[in-house]
Amino acid sequence: MSRSSARRRAARAAVTGAAALYAANCALGTAVGLRLVDTSRAHWVHHALYGAVVVGAVGAVAAGAASGSRAALALAPALLPLAVLPRVRAPSRAHVALAAAAAPGYVLAVRAVARERAAER
Repeated sequence: MSRSSARRRAARAAVTGAAALYAANCALGTAVGLRLVDTSRAHWVHHALYGAVVVGAVGAVAAGAASGSRAALALAPALLPLAVLPRVRAPSRAHVALAAAAAPGYVLAVRAVARERAAER
């Protein structure tokens, strides 16, 4: 395996990990919003997971830029809503809408990962 191929595989793994973190954070936020889960004594959990989401997304995009992986670069548009999200009050429709605005970037990136993997076979 060439060095560039290994970098693209690492970038695809970073996209997959970033998408999993985003999905987990959305699931937690939804569960809290629907009052299925009470995090009133541990708000930090959602905040820490959000931090991991941002770090994962930035890392995946950076890995994509370094390796030429289109899958990781497809995630770049999701960075804007993630950057604005902390400035919007959490228990609001605007917060939910902004968090959901990042979803298309994740969907496109995960689909691109699947296409890149299929192309390598």
